[in-house]
Amino acid sequence: MARIRQVVQIEVPLRALFEAPTISALAQYIGKLQQNTNCQPEELKPALRTIAHTGPMQLSFAQQRLWFAQVLAPESSSYNSPVFARMHGKLDRAILQRALDEIVRRHEVLRTIYREVDGQPIQLVMPAEPQALPYIDLRTFPQDQREQKALEFATQEGQHLFNLEQSPLIRTVLLQLEEDEYVLLTNVHHIAFDAWSAGIFLRELLTLYEAYSNEKPSPLAELPAQYADFALWQRSWLQGKEQERLVKYWQEQLRGAKALELVTDRPRPAIADFVGAAQPFAFPDELSQQLQALSQQEGVTLFMTLLAAFNILLYRMTNQEDIVLGTDIANRTLSETELMIGFFVNLLAMRTNLGGKPGFQEVLKRVRQMVLDAYAHQDLPFEKLVDALHLERNQNYTPLIRGLFVMQNIPLVYDQATGITLSPFQGNLVTAKFDFVIFLFETEQGLQGSVNYSTALFNPETITNLMQRFEVLLHSIVANPQAQIEALEYQTEQEKASKLNQKQSQNKSLRSKLKIARREEISVPTN
Repeated sequence: MARIRQVVQIEVPLRALFEAPTISALAQYIGKLQQNTNCQPEELKPALRTIAHTGPMQLSFAQQRLWFAQVLAPESSSYNSPVFARMHGKLDRAILQRALDEIVRRHEVLRTIYREVDGQPIQLVMPAEPQALPYIDLRTFPQDQREQKALEFATQEGQHLFNLEQSPLIRTVLLQLEEDEYVLLTNVHHIAFDAWSAGIFLRELLTLYEAYSNEKPSPLAELPAQYADFALWQRSWLQGKEQERLVKYWQEQLRGAKALELVTDRPRPAIADFVGAAQPFAFPDELSQQLQALSQQEGVTLFMTLLAAFNILLYRMTNQEDIVLGTDIANRTLSETELMIGFFVNLLAMRTNLGGKPGFQEVLKRVRQMVLDAYAHQDLPFEKLVDALHLERNQNYTPLIRGLFVMQNIPLVYDQATGITLSPFQGNLVTAKFDFVIFLFETEQGLQGSVNYSTALFNPETITNLMQRFEVLLHSIVANPQAQIEALEYQTEQEKASKLNQKQSQNKSLRSKLKIARREEISVPTN
């Protein structure tokens, strides 16, 4: 949408892609907007301009929220953003080092520090310097222990505590497991990084390694702007009428909303420890294809279908008709930000009303409308939303939002360059900022994902059961999308069998009691 905006010089809402799904229809849609300025949903965003980065600069709104959170919890590693990759082939460590140095030079945010001045944070860009790349040879361990040792180092690295006043806010460690097998552990503080950034990092790493391996200069063009430019742009744009427009929408959308009350295995502690775990899951390929087909049939995205289904599951489990979940949105609405490493992601509150005993298709319509409206108003930072709604701030928990539902459609580029091939390396996630976060992504084998959850609240088997119920519900939906949500099945076969056994046991007990009562009645003498 950012590139369309650049060409036509008007704001084109995301809903245009749903209302005008073909190129010709979209052209007509844009033509009407150009002819009638009163129909345009919002003013054209101003251009992003660059400034000299020689002195103190303001943070973006998201960075400022994260800075305060980290100051309040300096011993927490929950705001780390690790990216781990396995490398196969004849790796040249000197070339890898050079590629990493170039990435840090290109992206100023990776060598920016944050200091407090008069109670407020400011950012300072530091000069580019060679980055440390510690090397650990795991071949000193027996072969059957090396993978476990790599996991231990990954977990340890993921828990590293960054000092926001010291550069750089990126760390890399290289592990060697075999002659031609390595693991690169990269860890960046979230104040400078997000999921989209991880994709940029891996793509540039491979591109630079390829060029340097062949004794060529970097083929990457210089960035048109840096993250500090975006921070200034955001603060200058999000004020006055634009901020009023966004605040008004979210105030109306979330008026009276309450946090989700999902039954937990243990009471919610007054002070969160942010300790978590992750549990992977995968849905069958056939089910994934059926969900995709249903989404196309109903004119919605796969995310909308899955979100509607998960809201129904929560409703059936909690009896809450009004459900608020969070989701991450890339928030890169300017074309200059598409290739920029930085903390752009915004947290959106997705409120779904399941009242009135609707059918699934009606819920899907409600979710579609709600999601499109939320996307159209995504530019208001969550911290501004908290202020506008006068929500109580708590350093232990995020206001209003207890759980997240995230569809990750930004694939990490695990590819190959001269002599090496990259593939994922899954470390152990041991932190949790929310009660639960469900991550989903599409693969060639079907929908897969993981659940990051607070171990202070949930047992592993509870999370397993939650996702098993979700899968059962999805099967029920694709089998009968016209069904009322109360009629959709979500209990697992094991739960059904357990309930049946319990009912049979209760009936048996009742029959025994009736027999005893009859005997006693017969044995009572009559006068």
